[in-house]
Amino acid sequence: MRAEEKSSPMKNVYLIALFMIPLVLFSQKKEEKPISGGFELGFHKTNRGAGMELNYMIGPDEKQIMLGLDLFALKELNESNIEPAFGAELGRKYVYGKLNYFFVLTPSAGIQKNLFRLNSINLINLRGGIKVGPAIGLLTPYYLEIFRPGLGIPTANDRQVEAYDPGIHTYSKIFGRASFFAGKPAFRPTLGGSIKGYLMVDFARSSRYISGCKLGAHADFFAKPVPIMTGLDKLENHRIFVALSIGFMIGNRW
Repeated sequence: MRAEEKSSPMKNVYLIALFMIPLVLFSQKKEEKPISGGFELGFHKTNRGAGMELNYMIGPDEKQIMLGLDLFALKELNESNIEPAFGAELGRKYVYGKLNYFFVLTPSAGIQKNLFRLNSINLINLRGGIKVGPAIGLLTPYYLEIFRPGLGIPTANDRQVEAYDPGIHTYSKIFGRASFFAGKPAFRPTLGGSIKGYLMVDFARSSRYISGCKLGAHADFFAKPVPIMTGLDKLENHRIFVALSIGFMIGNRW
């Protein structure tokens, strides 16, 4: 009887071990399941504006196909804000010589490679990629608050929102920049192409999640110079826009 009592704890250990081994193997297998897809959302700032992007990845983690959609604002590098003639009390600063806002929508496809995987040695995940696709440019007028004199000293009521026209809107007639939503948006499309290369440093602790910083360089090119500025006083317009960007990305992989 004593021998049987001594052996029973060992039997319990064996049973527990037999029960735990499959659980451990199953959990390891689940964690090591190959990544085959994912979504990421990002917001970025460039030396020519700001924007956002949405990307879908498909394929093994080492090399994935990227399908993306970016929307961002572009500006000429020679844009400069000036004080209005009536002072900051009655109006806001505006960009001298600006005719249009310019937004660019870029559907794209590309490849992303995993350069350094996240593991016990590498505390960050480094990825690199390139995307190409069409660029759909959208021009909409730049609206200003224009002085329309009544009687007496100019006040905040002596103004009217109009799209900037360099032929009639002289400096002495401009109160300042109007709200983007104050005028009637009238988007005029212009077509071109886009290419973007980037490196992404992912700080997420798990390969299943995305939380990192993306550094990129991209170029958008169009057939003709885009009329963002008036073209007067050496305010040139261009058809090729090159920009550097930095952004924050979040997302999920599976």
